[in-house]
Amino acid sequence: MDFTGFDSIDAFMEPIEFRLQGLNEGAPYHNTYAIFLRNYCNRLFYNNRDSLEIVLDFFLSPSDLFKRITEYGFESSFLTNLSFENFAQNELKAFTDCSDTISKTYTNFIYRHLALFKKLDALCSQISDHNLHKDGSFSHFLRRRGIDADEINTTIVNNTLVDFEKVLCAELFTCLVHSMNFDPFNHIKLLKIIKSLKLELDSPLVLEASKQQLQQHAMLWIQKKLDTLMYVLELEEKPSCFVEIIQYVEKHLPFTAQSTPHFPTEIFASYEGYLLFDTVAKGVSTHKLISYLYRMLFEKGMIKVEDTPFRNWFNGQDYLIKIKNHTDTLANSKTTDREQLIGVIAGVLGVEV
Repeated sequence: MDFTGFDSIDAFMEPIEFRLQGLNEGAPYHNTYAIFLRNYCNRLFYNNRDSLEIVLDFFLSPSDLFKRITEYGFESSFLTNLSFENFAQNELKAFTDCSDTISKTYTNFIYRHLALFKKLDALCSQISDHNLHKDGSFSHFLRRRGIDADEINTTIVNNTLVDFEKVLCAELFTCLVHSMNFDPFNHIKLLKIIKSLKLELDSPLVLEASKQQLQQHAMLWIQKKLDTLMYVLELEEKPSCFVEIIQYVEKHLPFTAQSTPHFPTEIFASYEGYLLFDTVAKGVSTHKLISYLYRMLFEKGMIKVEDTPFRNWFNGQDYLIKIKNHTDTLANSKTTDREQLIGVIAGVLGVEV
């Protein structure tokens, strides 16, 4: 990417056409994407110059930022200073009155790829320290389920699983930057982390019965993280790289291959969501409670489908009632008593809601 003039000058203080330097009419998407990222890096650098020098401890330029983003993944500590989606929307506004073909090439690309920029922001947000620790540690997850973890070094396992999530988000981000999708995905760093996990969870010092529980819960933890990413990235289908990750975990942690019981994956995003719903639904016979449970799980991304396909599935099960009419809205079905009841049951089951 040619940064001539872009390293030494704030491009956003120049005439607007300066930002289109190097772009040709009808340019392929990857060329226009590079121009967009160049402008993004220039804006990020000159708007946050002082803080960037402090964070990274050496002098940067817009081209340095571009190199870090495209070659070395990302640093959420500075990328969160400028949302990709907000930057894209601001560029669309800035070029609103530009009718020349080069400007249209640029804005058409941005408009068609707003979902891509939203995904980049979601990955930056997901990797922040707040989001990495909001669900608690793996050892906390085990304690909630009554699993004894005395035979393993929980600090190492906790840190390894945090590294797993960091690297996963970084590699997904790099894929989106390079190819605007999740192919090809570089598994090398993740595979090293999974091998480190194997050292702790498949150690000869751990009893076989404990191995089975620990490995199966590690798989549940990893699947939960993948399900969370599916939700925050608004993905309808599981990327092939997610399937490959699960296969590799199963290969190296032998007790995980059958760790998750069968559940209706076309309706539920995870086994935990299904477990909570199925447990409650088997013991209640009121339309309001089923409506609240469905709406709550749908809002949290734990149920994937709208009202009609959900009711079609529900009515085909052997539950106490059938739902003939639409489920009530969350506002009309939520009460303090219902919320507390579901919270208690979820706590007993060890399901995070």
